[in-house]
Amino acid sequence: DVDTVEETEYNYNGLDQLTESTKTTKNPKVGASQTEVVTTYTYDKKGNEIKESVGGKDKTTSVYDVMNNLVSATVTEETKTVITSNEYDGSGQRIKKTVEKTKGTKKETNYYYGNGGVLYTTDAKGEVTTENIHGVEGQTFATVRSALANGTNQTSEDQTGENKGYIYSKDIRGSVTAVVGELKEVNRAEVAYDYTDYGETTQLITDTTFENEICYTGGIYDESTGLYYLNARHYDPENARFMTQDTYRGEDEEPDSWNLYMYCAGNPVVYTDPSGHKKKRKKPWYSKKKGTVYNTFREYIRIDTDGKTTKKMKKNNYYGDKVDRAGETACFSDWIAADQIPYIVVPESMGAYKWSVGVIVNEKNGNYLYCVVADTSVYHPNESDEHVQKGVGEASIYAAWKMGKKSKTNSSLKGEWRFVIFQKSAPSKKTVEKKKIAHGWKCKSVKKLRKQIKKEGKKCYKGTGKCLN
Repeated sequence: DVDTVEETEYNYNGLDQLTESTKTTKNPKVGASQTEVVTTYTYDKKGNEIKESVGGKDKTTSVYDVMNNLVSATVTEETKTVITSNEYDGSGQRIKKTVEKTKGTKKETNYYYGNGGVLYTTDAKGEVTTENIHGVEGQTFATVRSALANGTNQTSEDQTGENKGYIYSKDIRGSVTAVVGELKEVNRAEVAYDYTDYGETTQLITDTTFENEICYTGGIYDESTGLYYLNARHYDPENARFMTQDTYRGEDEEPDSWNLYMYCAGNPVVYTDPSGHKKKRKKPWYSKKKGTVYNTFREYIRIDTDGKTTKKMKKNNYYGDKVDRAGETACFSDWIAADQIPYIVVPESMGAYKWSVGVIVNEKNGNYLYCVVADTSVYHPNESDEHVQKGVGEASIYAAWKMGKKSKTNSSLKGEWRFVIFQKSAPSKKTVEKKKIAHGWKCKSVKKLRKQIKKEGKKCYKGTGKCLN
């Protein structure tokens, strides 16, 4: 129901353990009508979650070995009970999973590892069921399925007895969005998925017998329990929590790493956790075809006070100091105002980067803004900050507003900023004064120039957060 609103309230104890969650479902059209579902969580003396009860009835009961590995999970919903059993090697890595359902059906999967991921799996008879092809850092990008070993691993439309290859389509965080194979219908997806930020998984194609375990951030999804196996621990995406405490106790200077149950320090947009121990920053994509890439970190965005002045600027007392600086710049031949487009200023020594595509990245959340390098600056002897003196880290007030600056004044914007500039990324080398075109940038219309900056930026960089253009 599109009118239904769900809210969940969470309660924790002093050990950061989730003890209770209350999900409230409301329908504004029905007035005060609402339903509540209370879920409680129980832990053993080692901090392992051993029981999840919904509405006073036990839903999941978990058992652990002496190393705190999840060895058994019994899930009961209505009249159906599913028991999932796990076995581990001496290093604590899962090597076997057995799923037994109420009707007595049992399925066994044995895992064999290599290159940081699952290399292949076998069934109870020892027959190979899947063979995975890895790229860098153990990421699986393709798989070969055996129809002879286990027919359910093959699509129901293509039971030919032949091994078939499939490609994993992934998003920026490495989550599988679809599995595509060579079938009668070209590029038809066998399965497709959608995820919340914390990994709650929804299968978008339901009329399929194709089985797949590699899902959110490339982790192994156990559909029988709703948990993800992330090597060191099992993770519950519904509650954004690990089932057990982390043996990695965090860093002294990183308070967000002290919570032993939290996933990715509470920031799954920027980080992943393939080890089950520690957050890992996802890597953005950089073009290798746009010449030398200048990449630097800054703690401030210095606001450029140059630029043609608009009526909006006058209304806001310019930059807060009531000074009109309209004639102090050569930004796009003074065609564009500083409060109209996102642009970056570089020192004169970096003149080769002028007219290029630049990106400002918020290191805290991965959000990014495509810009154009529209101006160069000279040395400022009165500035005490050497970063400011060199002119690196300077941007238009429009860019600062987009990155989160609320004040209209010309004060610097403090934060964790990364400036990335692609030297050979200008649309062209041509400048046509009559048409207000500078190195391919079309400045006749502010609206069209903004769209052009975003279009050219996509050719150079793709970040891990939200694009702010």
